[in-house]
Formats: sequence, C-alpha cells, structure tokens
Amino acid sequence: MKINYLGFSNYHRRYCFEISFSDEITRIKFENIFNMNFRDHTIQAEPDRSSSFVEYVVFANEEHKESINAILKKFEEKK
Repeated sequence: MKINYLGFSNYHRRYCFEISFSDEITRIKFENIFNMNFRDHTIQAEPDRSSSFVEYVVFANEEHKESINAILKKFEEKK
C-alpha cells in the first residue's frame, strides 16, 4: 500500500489521496471498510477507472487532510 497526497484534483473536483495496492482484492476491501466507517458524501474512497490497483480518497475540505492521512497510515500498518 503506497499513499500519495495529490492536493486538489480538477478531475475529482476535490482534494485527494491516491493509494496504490498490490492486488485488487485488498483495494476492494479497503474501499468497503473506509466508506463504511465514514458514511459521508464529503469524504469517500473511489476506485480509479483506469487501474484496478488504485483507489482515491477524496474530500471537500482540506482541513481533513491530516486526520485522513492518520487513518490511512493506520490501514497501512495493518497490512
């Protein structure tokens, strides 16, 4: 799992982290767990449409960057 902060994405029209996974199953599990924990349309995990190994965590307010990064690091430690 590799985490990269992209900043504001014109494509997503929100701020985003790009997360790369080694396999599609792990990516899907991450997406489901992340979205079930947030249940908020302003912060969500979305798959990349061109790569089955990449997930984006998008959010509307940059103030959430540090808290989301901390959560992503916890996911990374579990793997």
